[in-house]
Amino acid sequence: MLFQRGELQMASGQVQLGSSRVEHGVASLLGVGKARIIVEVRTPATPSQLATLLDVSLGTVSAHLAALRDAGVVLSWRSGRAVYYELTESGEDLANLVTATNPSATPQWPEEVARP
Repeated sequence: MLFQRGELQMASGQVQLGSSRVEHGVASLLGVGKARIIVEVRTPATPSQLATLLDVSLGTVSAHLAALRDAGVVLSWRSGRAVYYELTESGEDLANLVTATNPSATPQWPEEVARP
């Protein structure tokens, strides 16, 4: 994996981004986009808020959230016209795997990922 921005160090099957580690297997399974959403949605957020926060399109966020909802990782609820997403108990467990060294940490995610 090659990242355009941010630090990447691979050692013993783990990827380190800044001060947080992402288990290589979990990151490979989820993909960077879904992993980013899982970490950020620890605090309930709307798709628009996540798109702005992660600097990706609303369509990308919505597609990832739909997949995560279908897998039982997030749930949604409505407040007025806004739909919020938050982690389920399984989602919390997965978020802890994504941020293995410090469950309360928010990694500095790379903006672009180049694959070999």
